Amino acid sequence: MIEKTEAHSILFVFVTGDKEVGKIIVRKKNWWWWDSLYTIARQFKWLDGDSFGINKNGKLCYLSVSNEEIVNNIVFKSSDF
Repeated sequence: MIEKTEAHSILFVFVTGDKEVGKIIVRKKNWWWWDSLYTIARQFKWLDGDSFGINKNGKLCYLSVSNEEIVNNIVFKSSDF
C-alpha cells in the first residue's frame, strides 16, 4: 500500500499467513504526483519462502516475515521523484 501526503511518500507491506506482519518499507520525500514507489511496489514479489520485496539491478528492499526486519539499500534523490 502506498500512502502519499504533501510531504512524504510511504510504502507499507502487509503479509498475512501463519503470521500477520505489517511494516513501513520505504519512507521518502514526496517530490511529484507520480512517484517512483509505484514502480518499485509493482516489482515486489516473494524472494524466497520468508522474504517479500525486490532484489533487482543491485536494488535490495524486502521484508523478512519471520524476523519482521526490513532490509533496504535504495537511496532516493530528487531526480528519483
